Amino acid sequence: MKKNMKLALVYPNQRWQKFDMNTTWNLNPVTLALLASMVKELVEVVIIDANHNNLTIEEFKEKIIDEKPNFVGVSLMTSEYQNILDISVNIIKSISKGIYTIVGGVHVTTNYITVMKNPNIDFAVLGEGEYTLKNLLIYLMGQGPLPEKGLCFRHDGKLVVQEQVLVDNLKTLPWPSYDLVDFPKYLDNYERKGPNRPPAFPALRTTVTRGCSFGCSFC
Repeated sequence: MKKNMKLALVYPNQRWQKFDMNTTWNLNPVTLALLASMVKELVEVVIIDANHNNLTIEEFKEKIIDEKPNFVGVSLMTSEYQNILDISVNIIKSISKGIYTIVGGVHVTTNYITVMKNPNIDFAVLGEGEYTLKNLLIYLMGQGPLPEKGLCFRHDGKLVVQEQVLVDNLKTLPWPSYDLVDFPKYLDNYERKGPNRPPAFPALRTTVTRGCSFGCSFC
């Protein structure tokens, strides 16, 4: 299939809102790399990890301008950093109103009404987004119907909220496209400070299931 459209998958930089040595995460690229694998046969995919690479707002804007994506997917893990989601999509739409903005992650799934108050967000993905993103891109490219599950969007001025999606069988998912990131750089840091940090680097955490492995009281 000829790929004449481009998707940028983004982690925004948490430092755009604040820096906290205990809660600012060095995110594993597996989420973006897995989403990339799901859709790389449909579109050209680029991963922009503004968080890991500590991009400034201006550097992030320049990256979007240089890549010229038709679609941008922004992933946000926690509501603690919800402002960076708005910063990201506002930058993207300031470059071109024609870029589709698709947001996902735990914060988006649990707070979609608040998220969709930003008119610069076109679609919110509810639940696990691998198949939802793929089917949404097919729809936006005029090659299939609008997904019936997993989305929140506006229609005729009203908010449409579909049922959340879970991936029943994780074995159906492809191997993440780690070739789209400078993967060795991720082996020399860890998510955040705490007792679960490895004693030495390089180190790699492998995810074999879904859900958080920690038991934070505030969560």
